[in-house]
Amino acid sequence: MKKLFAPALLIAGLVLGTSSSFANEIVSENNNDHDREKAAAFYKKNKEEIQNYKSVVSTFFSSNGQFQNLTDEQQNEFINSAESLKQELSQKDDYRAKRFLKKVDLTENIFRFVWESKPEYVEMDFSFEAPVIAPETEVIL
Repeated sequence: MKKLFAPALLIAGLVLGTSSSFANEIVSENNNDHDREKAAAFYKKNKEEIQNYKSVVSTFFSSNGQFQNLTDEQQNEFINSAESLKQELSQKDDYRAKRFLKKVDLTENIFRFVWESKPEYVEMDFSFEAPVIAPETEVIL
């Protein structure tokens, strides 16, 4: 399991490094006014989902321990936001939207893998009675 975890985090870092500025890329990468308007409309329509998505990605980069300890509610919120973004992006014919769709999908899959790979912590009782061995009463010389 540890052999899979390290490469997954490496891949996550490489892939997510470019998607951490997701919303900024959506608006700033468009070269003409029409594309910028479409991107701004997309951002405005999906602002809450983008903010939820960015928040979890930022947590991943800033504090991996905190990322591992996100509540189930926060994880589900991220997954729902990613699914919503994927739904919206899949309806676009733009190559940028297709590229962002791949990033969101890969990010979601990596995060799901990391969250599902967390070890279960089970309270275990390690107390036991040590057997007492009676000392020999006779010493033989």
